[in-house]
Amino acid sequence: MTIGLGATVHSVGTALSQATAHFKHEVPFSVKDPHRITLDHLFEELGTSEDGLTADVIVKRQLLCGPNELRVRTDVPIYMRFLRQFKNFFAILLIVGGLLAVLAEQLDPGSGSIYIAVALFAVVLLNAIFTFLQEEQSERIMESFKKMLPSMVRVRRQGIVLEIEAKGLVPGDIMLLYEGDKIPADGRLIDSNDLKVDLSSLTGESEPVSE
Repeated sequence: MTIGLGATVHSVGTALSQATAHFKHEVPFSVKDPHRITLDHLFEELGTSEDGLTADVIVKRQLLCGPNELRVRTDVPIYMRFLRQFKNFFAILLIVGGLLAVLAEQLDPGSGSIYIAVALFAVVLLNAIFTFLQEEQSERIMESFKKMLPSMVRVRRQGIVLEIEAKGLVPGDIMLLYEGDKIPADGRLIDSNDLKVDLSSLTGESEPVSE
């Protein structure tokens, strides 16, 4: 997303793409309805202010949250990702059923159990292929989203405006967004001037939308 002409936006980051569950339990600012509560309440919940976070708080939150980035692909080989599709309970149940059908055919040749076994194994294989392809497509989509995220962002920390890597953002950071900037994390608007947002990548709208 981009900010339209002449827009200057200050926002307070409220979430990270890789925020973990243990972070929410250990740090007392799991904010409910962050876009509806008052700014004073939000600042209090996030332990921040319009001057931004202090250095020691930033270090602690980076350690707890990890980097603000989308993690998509792993180093797991493609054949291992495919074989994982056979580990779910439904697949195992069908495989066991197929093996029992094969055994029944061995005990009673010509009973037709072999056809049941073939059908069950076919269902398992087709389901594995379908699920694997869906996961691969989802990963490609996430990769495309990752390319849309900015590499750098301006923030205010301890009253000083800095330009940092977007992956270094933490909950409570004050982000300063200007014309053409991409939004690097979820946030709450503090103030804006003639704000317009390009939502074409999400909604297909050709013109920037006034916010």
